[in-house]
Amino acid sequence: MTPVWLHRTTVLLSACTFSLIVAGGVTVSKQTQAAVSADHFVLSALTAILTLATAWGLYLYDTRPWMKRLGLIAVLAVAALAALGLSATPAAGIVHACAAQSFLALTFLLALFTSNVWQAAPLAVPDGGWPSLRSLAWVTPAVVLLQVALGASYRHKLLGVVPHIVWAFAAGIIIMLFATFVVTLSQSSRPLRHTAIWLLALVCVQVMLGIAAFVMRLNSAGPSDVWMILTTVTHAATGSLVLGCTTLLSAHVLRNLMPARTAETPHSHLVSSGRPS
Repeated sequence: MTPVWLHRTTVLLSACTFSLIVAGGVTVSKQTQAAVSADHFVLSALTAILTLATAWGLYLYDTRPWMKRLGLIAVLAVAALAALGLSATPAAGIVHACAAQSFLALTFLLALFTSNVWQAAPLAVPDGGWPSLRSLAWVTPAVVLLQVALGASYRHKLLGVVPHIVWAFAAGIIIMLFATFVVTLSQSSRPLRHTAIWLLALVCVQVMLGIAAFVMRLNSAGPSDVWMILTTVTHAATGSLVLGCTTLLSAHVLRNLMPARTAETPHSHLVSSGRPS
């Protein structure tokens, strides 16, 4: 059993990482200000400390070897983020933005894996229907991460807005299919369904924020335009939540749904997914 304090530390790490992403977004949008840079530095240090505390706790108290490795990966990721943050080139900024949002998704997973929800037995639901939910669980986070990269490329002026807008349609359709299939499962756990509902809500909000950010940027009076900064940062921050929530849902699906070939073999503990094959 994972100590309660360790799970709470991972939740705090997730909150701190999200705050760091917001502060970084403001810094990029405003082309740096001393106060914002100071906030970003403080949050970076706090994130590093919480990551080290999480990895230390996992090493000492978690009996799962793969969780110990995940804690080490988190420490290495923080070190890589710090190194990327030292470079001022647009390419490094894009990689830094993608890595930061990927790290947020990792902290979400750490919080999930140390929670009581993960201690319960999996549902063992057969993954019937097409496309399979397990395949969508692997594809969807990658689709969202590509959208994050395209958005960062536009903000850093390496790409135009067209690729970001075009891929947003494809990503939105895939995400909504994935989440809707999970919500409509006849046999589904409460955390699984609630995560899918949250993801659907976040995608709807993200679409509206994307439109608002684009309109504000077109009508911006300059880099210090408050409304342009607000919509851009909120859009980027919500995108990081979409990636994190998608990753959480994928983890739930991969744990609770069995591959189709397993479902074809008679197992008394398997229950119907309710999806047509």
